[in-house]
Amino acid sequence: MDTESKLEQEKSNQRFWLSIVIVSISLIGLGVISWYILSPAKDNTISQETVFTTIVSLVGTWIGTLLAFYFSRDSYESASRNTQELVKQITTTQQKLRSLRAEDKMYQLSQISYLKIKSGEEDKYILKDLLADEKYLKKYNRLPVLTEELHPKYMVHKSLITDYLLTKQPQSPTPSQSTTSPSSSSQGGTGSATTASGSTASDPTLENLINDQKFGEQAKKSFAVVKTSDSLETAKLMMERTTTDTVLCSDVFVTENGRITSPVLGWITNVLINENSTVD
Repeated sequence: MDTESKLEQEKSNQRFWLSIVIVSISLIGLGVISWYILSPAKDNTISQETVFTTIVSLVGTWIGTLLAFYFSRDSYESASRNTQELVKQITTTQQKLRSLRAEDKMYQLSQISYLKIKSGEEDKYILKDLLADEKYLKKYNRLPVLTEELHPKYMVHKSLITDYLLTKQPQSPTPSQSTTSPSSSSQGGTGSATTASGSTASDPTLENLINDQKFGEQAKKSFAVVKTSDSLETAKLMMERTTTDTVLCSDVFVTENGRITSPVLGWITNVLINENSTVD
């Protein structure tokens, strides 16, 4: 690296002194020619204005050419070096991710909080209860949902739940709607039953989220699957391949054979990949 810098400095010095010599010789030559043409001893019809205009044009053209040549060359070399460094960094990052196996860097199943549900029982899980439960969405702000066989099923991010709940918030009731008659408060009426956690039967559930046309697609399709022997580079490529205009993929489940019909052994997030992309 020191040798390259030394050579570059020598080239820069050579260009600098070459430009000084060229400009000096040019100015001296123009001065001599001008003196010869305008010499009182010579009988000529060339006016001083014509000589001045010609000299200024030549000097301006030469200086402009020198500046353009040397400075544009430096700019090109600088841009070329920056591009080479960027390509080198990208290549080095890819090489590092390629050298790391998924099973060595993934979050083990025993390390993560996940929700295991039976098929068709999504309606039993109240969304606001999942948000409040300390077991879920606490560390990673996302909740892997697996089947009874531990197969990948959904990936529910905290932001997805909160955005969905915001769209389902009831509007403020009118005074007539908020008035409760004595008979209804004493007899219970037909209102929604309140659960032990304070939620009501009308509160949005995981089933509502999954079946929603807008939010459900994100929960059902926002993850990829790789096998344990795959690299982090493969996991990153699978994330990018799974991401579409309507679905953002930030998670990869790791199974033994890379199939969705196999038990999950680990989990890789986009944050984990970024942390392992840094080249020391």
